[in-house]
Amino acid sequence: MELRKKLLLSLCIAQCITLSSAGISQTDHPPSTVIVSQRFETNYSSDLDGLKRILNYCLTRVYEVETGDSLSKILLEQYSVDRSRLPRVYTILSKDISERNELTSDGGLFAQQLLVLPDIPKHANTLPNLDNPYNTFPKISTMATKVSKPIGGSNDRYTVLAQIAGHPGYVITSQEDRVGSDNVVQFREISESAAIDLLSATTANTQIHSAPIEISFTALEKEDRKSASDTRLDEDDVKKLRSWLDKTSPEKISTLVIVDDAWPDSSHFIDSVEFFRQAIPLVREKLNLGPATFSEEFKLLEAKDFEDKKSHADDVHLALDYFRELYPVADQRINIVHVPLFASSTAAKEILINIIEIREAEKILGTELGSNFPSDIQNKARENAEEIIGRMEAFRRKSLRKTDYAVVGGIHDFFRHYAKASKTPFFMNFSWTVPDLQYSPDWRPAYGVVLAAAGNENDSVYKLRREFASRSIDPQDVIAVMDIDSNGRARCCNDTCSSHVEDDSDNYSFAFSGQLPSGKCGTSFSTPRVAYLLAMYESIQVQPDFSGSWERKWMKRFRKSTKTLRKLGKQADYSVYTPSVEKITKQ
Repeated sequence: MELRKKLLLSLCIAQCITLSSAGISQTDHPPSTVIVSQRFETNYSSDLDGLKRILNYCLTRVYEVETGDSLSKILLEQYSVDRSRLPRVYTILSKDISERNELTSDGGLFAQQLLVLPDIPKHANTLPNLDNPYNTFPKISTMATKVSKPIGGSNDRYTVLAQIAGHPGYVITSQEDRVGSDNVVQFREISESAAIDLLSATTANTQIHSAPIEISFTALEKEDRKSASDTRLDEDDVKKLRSWLDKTSPEKISTLVIVDDAWPDSSHFIDSVEFFRQAIPLVREKLNLGPATFSEEFKLLEAKDFEDKKSHADDVHLALDYFRELYPVADQRINIVHVPLFASSTAAKEILINIIEIREAEKILGTELGSNFPSDIQNKARENAEEIIGRMEAFRRKSLRKTDYAVVGGIHDFFRHYAKASKTPFFMNFSWTVPDLQYSPDWRPAYGVVLAAAGNENDSVYKLRREFASRSIDPQDVIAVMDIDSNGRARCCNDTCSSHVEDDSDNYSFAFSGQLPSGKCGTSFSTPRVAYLLAMYESIQVQPDFSGSWERKWMKRFRKSTKTLRKLGKQADYSVYTPSVEKITKQ
């Protein structure tokens, strides 16, 4: 009951902002809001117990009573439910609304009274047309314009958002060719606290589409020039790796994806842009999304269009130069692609919109892409993608170092689809941390793996649930990477040391030197080096059997095999998590 009360007030706590029928509004969004969707099967009469469950966790909206209104009239207009045709649904809804608003009778309403109503779609009153395949796809609902107004009486401890008279409370913006569909997806914009409550109540039909994510880079860059020559690979290891690369032939090209704050230089900028010019159309074709639409400006980009600004990505790139200089032949096995987390970098906005659009289409449909679906869903996905990038630009105007949940999830989803289409695995590098992520990523099994910096806070990534390295213990879909010195201890720079994993637990972690020639060090620079080694290792492995649940099977096989590449043993330090060159070169 306590949870229901919290959700009942979601409009006042959550501050539902404008969501017009044209898409999510173009207002300057407060950074704390979250865009969620809820999926409803609206043939309530076929599952009365399901309706009761929905009413326990659904969001609420506010209706302003007009002259001549009764509860019966409101139920008919707002939910298409009348007492004679749907008596049991009517009883459940009328009881719920009466209890929420402390009503004593059907006729006890007065003009301008504000009623808190369950925020659910209308009952599905039309039978689906079984001859129309589009009837299986969801309609899309968005909230009508709201204004802030306090409720008096027993509810005066709240401030809710009152519906402007004459608006229906929600608008179905997508129903072409599927009038009889009883599947509706509702988009709402609510506060972070309300979103967390909603997800704790129900995860099955609720999805996060957009939420601000604060990225931490600064804690990952410390300087210690005393040990700037430390590389963690001795001459014997170097010789073994070079000999191994000379003798082995790659089975495939691995994609090393560097997700960071910007492009590192003009060369990698244009190489990455060219990659997306080819990869986005390939993915869209495989998913039946139609041709990509690039702007003329994007099509004509050249290396000279790169804007050279100091960035965290510069130093991440330098960390990789160490390996690329030692093993130039490895570049034939690894394709390095950079992706900015922020839309402010040249060309990043257009790339991110295309990436997020694919993710949004999949989330709206609630299933894997790959077959034809109504164009209005695709249009809605594009609108959402553009709006999410607009929210990010509002963060930038306020000098907030934030990206969006949709960007991180969208990049992973895109490379999941690209790996499937191109049959090439990816290794995704996160040389940054998220201090307090409230929402777990909804990553699906993929032909690839994420490697995340443990951070430099001299603590356990698990105790503080630092994302995304904390996922290296559960569900072990991310590899956490520590920075260690030549003695196998967590490296300390300027009295701040690398964060670590729990050494007495089963975990999916590696450790490596994060020392740069400049003297900077940190897990930011350990992580891409481990990613590079594992990408080289995977390049000689035979291709998986691309059938059945092959991505899940590959992830399980890769996790098991790469854990055996660690030195392990009885050492009382973190060198046990170092990749063993001897084990790698025996493959």
